[in-house]
Amino acid sequence: MPHTSSFWLCIVIILQAALIILTEKALELQTRSTTLSQEHRFPNMSPQWDIGEIGRVISVFDSETIHYQVAAEADKEWEELAPDGGIIHLGLVPNRRPFTVSMFHQLSCLGTIRKRKALRGTHENAPAVELTRHCFNYIRQMILCRCEIALEESFGKPVKVAVDEYVCRDWRVAYRALEENQSATRRKNLSRYAIRRQRWQTD
Repeated sequence: MPHTSSFWLCIVIILQAALIILTEKALELQTRSTTLSQEHRFPNMSPQWDIGEIGRVISVFDSETIHYQVAAEADKEWEELAPDGGIIHLGLVPNRRPFTVSMFHQLSCLGTIRKRKALRGTHENAPAVELTRHCFNYIRQMILCRCEIALEESFGKPVKVAVDEYVCRDWRVAYRALEENQSATRRKNLSRYAIRRQRWQTD
C-alpha cells in the first residue's frame, strides 16, 4: 500500500507539473500572437513616430486672432496646418509605408469641418457628409483620449471661459520632422523615377 500511494502521488505531481507547463506555453503563445499582430501593423517600428525628444513651450491662446477664420478665403491657411495631408512614409525601400500622424490628422479634420460649414455643405467642393462625420467623431475621441484636466476660469452670463497660457509640447519639432520626411520621400521618388526612365531609354 505505501508503494501504491507513492505511485499515485508521483502521478499527481507529474500531472500538475504538466498542467503548469501547458499553461505557461499557452500564455507564451497568446503573448506572441499579440506581438506578431502588432508587428504586422507596425513592422520593425514603434506605433509612435520616433522624432526624438519633444520639448515644452508656453503658448498664449488668442481667440481673437484674425487667422484661421471659417470663411472659404482661409482655405490656404488651414491646408498649411497639415502639409500634404500630414502624410509620412516609414520603413526601408521598397517597403516604405504611408502613415498619418495623429496631430496632423486632427488638424486636417478641423479643416474638413470648417470647410463643410464655410461652403454650407451644398457646394460641389464641400467635403462629403461621411468624411465630416468621421472627423467629428475622431476629434471627439482624441479629446477624450488626451483627457486634459487643466482648469480654465469661467465667468459671466452667458458663460465665458478665460484661456490664458498653457505649457504645450513643442509642435514645431513635429513640423520639422514632417518636412524632412516628406522631402526625403520626394527625393526617393524622383530617384526611382530617374532610374526607371533610364531603363526605358535603354530598352
